[in-house]
Amino acid sequence: MTGAAVAVPGDTERTELLAVATAAVGRHFPLAAAKARGDGDPLDRAAWAALCRELEPVGLAVPEAAGGSGLGFGYLAVVAEAAGAAVAPAPLTMTAGLVAPLLAEAAPELLPGILAGSTVACHIGGAAVEPAAGRLVASGGVAAVPWGADADYALLTSRHGDTVRVCVLTPDTPGVRVARCRTVDRSRPAARWRFADAPVRPCGTLPAAVLRLIETRARLLTACEAIGSARTALDRALRHVAVRAQFGRPVGSFQAVQHRAADLYGELESAAAAVEWATGLAAGFDGPRGAERFDHPDGRAFERACLVALVRATDAAERVARESLHLHGGIGFTWEHDAHLFLKRALADGQCHGGRAALLLELAASLPDA
Repeated sequence: MTGAAVAVPGDTERTELLAVATAAVGRHFPLAAAKARGDGDPLDRAAWAALCRELEPVGLAVPEAAGGSGLGFGYLAVVAEAAGAAVAPAPLTMTAGLVAPLLAEAAPELLPGILAGSTVACHIGGAAVEPAAGRLVASGGVAAVPWGADADYALLTSRHGDTVRVCVLTPDTPGVRVARCRTVDRSRPAARWRFADAPVRPCGTLPAAVLRLIETRARLLTACEAIGSARTALDRALRHVAVRAQFGRPVGSFQAVQHRAADLYGELESAAAAVEWATGLAAGFDGPRGAERFDHPDGRAFERACLVALVRATDAAERVARESLHLHGGIGFTWEHDAHLFLKRALADGQCHGGRAALLLELAASLPDA
């Protein structure tokens, strides 16, 4: 793509970054932390702020002019994979995928707290924001907003023709009700936001194409996280069958188990290839003119690639996680086993961005006529 920024780490750089990110995430959000979480447990803000100080993940794809690193989406994708591998109970995909890029475009003055991890925000799209009595008020609600109960404020986006209005809504605003809701994945809690005639603070506007680009990248970021989770789930299962003995032999030496593992590996690598392809395309939309390029045919191709990547990644993650329980044998079916963390995360990933069925319908509608 002519004039597009190239921001994809090379193989060596990617391997090194993944190792660094995996170590950092593991220090601040060890798997035991995700396992110990209960319903209603809040975000560990100290751990999140510490990870943001050490790794600066939220600003990787944020332009330098707005206070970020400006390295591009390809670097953020690697960190998301590391977070998925740890099933980290951290708001990375919400913050780096939606909140930070929206603020970079509409209200960069709010970014420092988000980049530092000292402020937590969530995103609510499709809200009805209208003028009333000389001020802007919002009405609507969302059934489940990831990290909604831990957010210091919600970033609302409402479309008005080709323009998107971005506003800030705080949970203590009159007319706002926020309630935690139970989720299958305790490492990614959610809350219901309900608001009626609630005053909001406008913080800027942006073209609709910019919002579509941000939402498309957010889908891809979820796919990257799902691949990281699936890789770890499969690796743990393979290491288990290599040492678990039956009839005096490692279970992994049995042909049936080997075929099962090979099928899972093929499924995972096929999904990872789709994610890698979409991530490569994402580099073409980095930079200040990315949204302009997104409005051309290349942008439609990128949207489809991200849809395919998300569907394939979440499908593969769920299949790998389910089969991992079987490969662990009876111990895998005990509720306390770590394998359940990866299954719950895979199930939750499958419901992100409207759910798999809605994504498939959107993908079918986006295909060019034969």
